Amino acid sequence: MGCIIMDARGRLGWFYVVALVVLIILCVLPPLMVPDGTVVDIGGLPGRMDNGDLWSSMDFLSATVYSIGDMFCHQMGDRTMYIGGNEMPICVREFSMVLGALAGMISGMVVCRRIDVRLIVWTVASLAMVLVAPAEWIYASFIDTSVGMAPVWASGLVSGFGFALLIHCIMSWSFSRFSKHREDTV
Repeated sequence: MGCIIMDARGRLGWFYVVALVVLIILCVLPPLMVPDGTVVDIGGLPGRMDNGDLWSSMDFLSATVYSIGDMFCHQMGDRTMYIGGNEMPICVREFSMVLGALAGMISGMVVCRRIDVRLIVWTVASLAMVLVAPAEWIYASFIDTSVGMAPVWASGLVSGFGFALLIHCIMSWSFSRFSKHREDTV
């Protein structure tokens, strides 16, 4: 019975890896699909559509991805990477979080099972890593200036990595509880 549970956890981990790869592709592809210089200076506020007229002139995929980015990200030009002369749909912090989550998910699938550390240690460590990006954002807000791209990249990678490890901890706790419950009822 234990093999079935481990296999399900591995499949779930691979599901997350594939979903993160698709998300990365969806962030990188739209800037390449529109003419150079089409998407520049699109900064706005999260929670509202600031550039709907620009998105309506694009193909369906680019318009959809940029619209989602417009709703959930401020898309400030100085915090965004440019690909093919166009801004990405999300800023560097969110993109680095997705990259960090991908690295964390793969690391969790490979390394976490081979290192004998109590699950509570992994959970506390992953929670600490998740808080790095919010801490950097709060710090930048207090000093009322941009900290630059490198700290934003680094904090996003660490937080994304920690988030993926936290998902692994939750899966481990869930699957171990399920297997314990199955053993107790059999």
